[in-house]
Amino acid sequence: MENYYFLLGIYPGASNEEIRKAYLRKIKELHPDRFNDPDEKEKATREFALINEAYRILSDPNKRQEFEKTISTPPRKIFKRRRQDIHSIMALAS
Repeated sequence: MENYYFLLGIYPGASNEEIRKAYLRKIKELHPDRFNDPDEKEKATREFALINEAYRILSDPNKRQEFEKTISTPPRKIFKRRRQDIHSIMALAS
């Protein structure tokens, strides 16, 4: 199962407004009509569907609660690890 928080680039405690803004930003970025290359368009279509699914789940409080029960790693740990990875990469680049 995908981690919808990660897909939208938000933290688990995000408000409904933050979820909506992240969703709108992602669909604008990944809309399949923005791509001319068939391979890129196909990839964008798959990602676009995942972003729509993430929004559908996270914007509904009951579905969001059920989703949080099913993810194997608590979302806070995922983002903590992700932040550490980003900091490591940035340190190597400088």
